[in-house]
Amino acid sequence: MLSTSIIISHKSRSDERLRNLRIVVKWLNSITKRSDKVELIVVEQGEQKTVCSEEFSYASFPIKCKFVYKKGLFNKSWGYNVGAKMASYNNLLFIDNDIILSREAITQGYKLFKHVDAIRFYDRLYALNEKETQVLVEEFEYPPKTARVLRDFSVPGGFFLIRKKLFYKLGGWNEEFEGWGGEDDAFAHKMSKHTVAAVTIPAYHLNHPSFGVYDDPNQFELVKNIFKKIKKLSYNKIVKLARKTRIGLENKYLSQNS
Repeated sequence: MLSTSIIISHKSRSDERLRNLRIVVKWLNSITKRSDKVELIVVEQGEQKTVCSEEFSYASFPIKCKFVYKKGLFNKSWGYNVGAKMASYNNLLFIDNDIILSREAITQGYKLFKHVDAIRFYDRLYALNEKETQVLVEEFEYPPKTARVLRDFSVPGGFFLIRKKLFYKLGGWNEEFEGWGGEDDAFAHKMSKHTVAAVTIPAYHLNHPSFGVYDDPNQFELVKNIFKKIKKLSYNKIVKLARKTRIGLENKYLSQNS
């Protein structure tokens, strides 16, 4: 890998979510080579800290764990932006806390990255059931491809690599999104003038209960409306707004009523 800061935006909404984060860190350690120059940044948001770097002391790369206070809905974009400000390297790899893929996909992605502005490391996402996911807790074995495709991907979600300079030029991830969804589509729109390549290898999604905005019609409408506003912006307007937009403020939600 090129020198890279890997960033996870996390919220422990269930025991399964925390378990999956631990699986992902274990998986990262299993595919990382000694020659790789990487760091992992885990930004946890919520009302109480559940993740600490000490439990990942086995990892062959440095890990920074950051807790930031936030009540209510998960804001993945904000967590990603907080992590980006902590990054030591100029290549930023934003990953979900419940997705794993092969070393081959990583290798292919970095080769493509030499010729484009950003990389998606997979094109299909296969859903692992609870039994398949639980096996990974005890011993990591790269799981077989399951029959069910969770979704195909055409947007920068799940495993997305971009250079820091371009990331900030575009204003980072849009922090208006509260709850699940929308932020990856918005970033895809902001990338309209840039080249994004995809690795044609599937990834695997770890099982967990769903807590998405799809369960709340009102919240889903809010997410859709935010995306519609962003989609109306021209590229020049996006870049202009990015110059004056402050992102990744750690104390952004500290004033929320307890």
